Amino acid sequence: MKAKILKIVLPFCIVSSMLVACGSSNNQTTTTTEPTSLEESPTEKTIDNTFLYENKDLNISFELPKVIEDKVSFEIENDDDINTLYINYGEGDKMAILAMIQDMSIAKWEEILKEDGPKPVELGKNDKRVVVIYPLQSNPFEQGTNEYDIINKYTEQVSCIADTFKFLN
Repeated sequence: MKAKILKIVLPFCIVSSMLVACGSSNNQTTTTTEPTSLEESPTEKTIDNTFLYENKDLNISFELPKVIEDKVSFEIENDDDINTLYINYGEGDKMAILAMIQDMSIAKWEEILKEDGPKPVELGKNDKRVVVIYPLQSNPFEQGTNEYDIINKYTEQVSCIADTFKFLN
């Protein structure tokens, strides 16, 4: 399990100490580059510079900075213990994972809290589930590129995820 964590974390550099979670094994992966239903579709908000992401399968919603909307995609990895939502930006070989959101049981969360090392930030908790996040630590794109500038703007606004996170029911 620790080897899988390293495979996830290293491409981002070191995930900020306030936003780290662990991966898990025996995964069944579903990749979604285009929304497959209204429940998973990013929905534009007109109030400010964000758009809404809702996922009925994970029972969550939150807003993302609009600056990434044109090249954002979502990948869901389902596991017995942890469901992981990857928020990706870019295309082809210029793709990076901007954030990883994990949904798990309270029992699994308590196990993670007992482990050594940095812990993820809790976005939300109800009587059965806990949702945590760890986003991009550093910009993966080459300085001076358009992608680099977009990701810098994204990191300035990324707190909207935590500020707007909620369970759907």
